[in-house]
Amino acid sequence: MAYGIKNPKKVKDTEGNEWEEYELDTKFDSRKSYYGKAHVIQRGDKKILRSYDTDVAEIENGKAKVFGLYSATTTRHIKDFLQQNGFKAESSKQIMADYGVKE
Repeated sequence: MAYGIKNPKKVKDTEGNEWEEYELDTKFDSRKSYYGKAHVIQRGDKKILRSYDTDVAEIENGKAKVFGLYSATTTRHIKDFLQQNGFKAESSKQIMADYGVKE
């Protein structure tokens, strides 16, 4: 099993498309676990990070987008998700400057 993939399962969206969903495992964070609060939903080249039932970031075609940091815990999830996928994630300010979605 690849690092960062924990408890994988298949899920279908409302259009019947099949996605793989798994818990985000800790790799770059000092926490032992995220206790099921962070999940990655993946289909093909697209990965979506869901923290506390909210989609907070995605990676598609080698580009990362962060929709918001929301809380300290969600920021930890985002940082680990980005780092596990080869992206720089040093601080909240840097993350939003590099990957933040402007509305």
